Amino acid sequence: MRFRNRTANPTVAEKKGVEPSLKTRSPSGTLPCSRSAGTVSEMAPGAEGSEPALSELLPGAPLREAVLSACGQVFVWEDVVEWMKDDGKWALARRRASEAMTLVAAGAAATLADNLRAKAQRFRRARRLVAGEDLIRWLADWGISEEEWVGWLDGTLRREAEPPPTRLTRSADEQATWVEVVCSGDLEDAAAGLARALGAWAERSEGASPPERERFEALRHAAEELGRAPVPRAEVERVITANAAAWVQVAIEWADLGSPDAAREAVAAMRDDGLSFAAVAELARAGRGDAVARAEDLDGRTRAIAVSAPLDSPVRIDTPVQPGVVAVVRARRHPSADHVEDGALATAACIQARVDAAVDRWVTWRV
Repeated sequence: MRFRNRTANPTVAEKKGVEPSLKTRSPSGTLPCSRSAGTVSEMAPGAEGSEPALSELLPGAPLREAVLSACGQVFVWEDVVEWMKDDGKWALARRRASEAMTLVAAGAAATLADNLRAKAQRFRRARRLVAGEDLIRWLADWGISEEEWVGWLDGTLRREAEPPPTRLTRSADEQATWVEVVCSGDLEDAAAGLARALGAWAERSEGASPPERERFEALRHAAEELGRAPVPRAEVERVITANAAAWVQVAIEWADLGSPDAAREAVAAMRDDGLSFAAVAELARAGRGDAVARAEDLDGRTRAIAVSAPLDSPVRIDTPVQPGVVAVVRARRHPSADHVEDGALATAACIQARVDAAVDRWVTWRV
C-alpha cells in the first residue's frame, strides 16, 4: 500500500538521533474516485448542526484515495476510518496516542537516541524504506510530517517502557490518531478486515451491494456467519495431512554453553559419561530453557532437529548468533484430527482459506 506526502523537517530527526531524510516537494492532489454509500464525507462540510467533515480534520490524509472495490462500490481510506470507528478500533488508537502524549509530557522514561534510532530502522526495514527519499515519500503519501513520525516513535517507546498512565493529561486529536493508526499498521489491518467482511457479504449475496443503513453491521454479521459455517471432517483431515511436518509438536530443552568447543564437550559428557542434561548445564553455568512448540514456530535448523533427532539425545544447534547451543528433544507428537488442538488449528486454517477465497473472488485491491 502506498502513502501520500507532506514536506518534512529534516532537523527533527537530527535532534532525536534518527537518520535525517531529504526534503521533498509538496504533495499533489489525491486520486479522485467514486464513493461508497453513506460515508461521512458526503455530508455538506460545515452544515449547521453537523460535525466537521473528516477531510477538514485530516486535511493532508489521502482519505479520497481508492483502497478496494467490491459489490459494485469503491471504498476509500475514509471508509476504512469509519469502519475502525464503528468497531471501536479508532477509539483504542486514540487512547494509545493520548497515553503516549501524556508520558512524553510527564518526561517518563526519556527515550535514548540509540533506542530511537533502532526503532526507526526496524520501522523502515519492515516497510522496505531503504533510502531517505523512500521514507519521506512514505510519510508524505499518508499526510504525516517527519516530526509527527519521530514523535510517534518516541511516544511508542515510552508506552512500551512504562505502565499506562492512570490519568491522561493530553488528549489526541484526529491527526494524532491518524498518525497512530498509519504508523502502527492498524489502518492497513482494518482495510484487510473490511475486505474480508465484504468478501463474506458478497459470497452470501452473490455480489449484491450491502444495505446503506447499518452497512457495517451487516458486513460484520456476514463475516461472522462465514466463520461459523461447519467445516467437514474430511477437509480438516486434508489440511492436517498437508501440514503434517509443520504441525509436529515437540517438547525441547536447550542450554547455551557459550562456544562451539564447550557445546562439543557437553554433548560428549552426556553421551559418553552419562551425565544428565541438567548436571552438564549446571557445571557449565549455562543458561537453560525449555518449551513445547510446533515445528513451524522454530527456526530452520532447530526445526530440522526437533522433527528428526532421536528423543533424549543431545544435539548441537549451531547458529551465527548462538554457536554453543545444545538441545534435547524430550517428546514429539504428530498431528491428528482426533486431537482437540490439532482439530481446532486445522478448522481455523480451513475457515481462513474460505475467507481468503471469498476475498479473491469478490474484492479488487486498488492501492
